[in-house]
Amino acid sequence: MPFTHSGCRPPSVTLRAVTATYPDRKRMRLPSWDYRNPAAYFITICTFGRRCSFENPRITGVLRTTWNRVACRGGMAPPHEFVVMPNHVHGILWLPGNRDDRPHATARRARHAGERIPFDIQAVEREQAMHDGRGASPLRPRGAAPGSVGAILGSFKSTSSRRINLLHGTPGPPVWQRDYYDRVIRDDKELDAFRRYILDNPAKWDLDHNNPRNWQ
Repeated sequence: MPFTHSGCRPPSVTLRAVTATYPDRKRMRLPSWDYRNPAAYFITICTFGRRCSFENPRITGVLRTTWNRVACRGGMAPPHEFVVMPNHVHGILWLPGNRDDRPHATARRARHAGERIPFDIQAVEREQAMHDGRGASPLRPRGAAPGSVGAILGSFKSTSSRRINLLHGTPGPPVWQRDYYDRVIRDDKELDAFRRYILDNPAKWDLDHNNPRNWQ
């Protein structure tokens, strides 16, 4: 079944369901996947030290505006595709395709070696809990290919960091942890699950593994 999309900006390529497994978190990214590929990506980015720094509505506004400008290329992310939590954000990032991309090529590139694990949102939550981007995110990210997920998220993090520090009048302190969690969304079932997860996330903050009250 092809993706349906109501978010920032639809990709110009029809994506098909692909056979997938969970990535090895030690390697962080899918080893056989080009992160410039047209696809939908589920993203989680946590604050530095997972501090609850985003409870101020003005900061929430900065983050949403920056996501719309950088990740959505000036579009508007609907509530089920971006949310700001007290110490992290979740979003669905869409990379548009070009005339040289074909759905079967996108699906083929998404396949990678490893044990097959059926998708479920609880497994994704466990993966996010295991992911620890140690250290602060640099304000001038380097190394990511232009137009890739890493480049776009690096721009989001650096731009939002500067704006948040300007708002606080304290330039320089780290805002984000290094790196981020991602998953290439394989089909409509996953897309719907992640949209529900994002939409329901604020109501489930008390149970969230990122909530400091749940750290023991």
